[in-house]
Amino acid sequence: KLYNRAFAMSLEYGVEYSSRHVVRMENNLQSGNLTPAEYHELQQKIAILKSFSQPKTLTAEDDKKIYTHVALHIGLIVAALILILLPADRNSEEDEEPFDTPVIAK
Repeated sequence: KLYNRAFAMSLEYGVEYSSRHVVRMENNLQSGNLTPAEYHELQQKIAILKSFSQPKTLTAEDDKKIYTHVALHIGLIVAALILILLPADRNSEEDEEPFDTPVIAK
């Protein structure tokens, strides 16, 4: 819930929104008059807001991993579609059931 709100506010007001609120919450942490539960909650909120205020830069290795995953997913989708859409050959002699031909007892 908090991630969604932080994401929406960052989109609406920009990265500065998250940065301002991180500073404000860090000042509240330093005030010292918080219960352990409130302290923990503020630390969690700060961690979430920092993820929006300090975006990660992707390296060439990260790009390579993303492209590899995309290619694998596309391949899996294509393979699944081929298996679903191509009709199976049901009339071949190899697919005979073992009990289709009568067995003559001696």
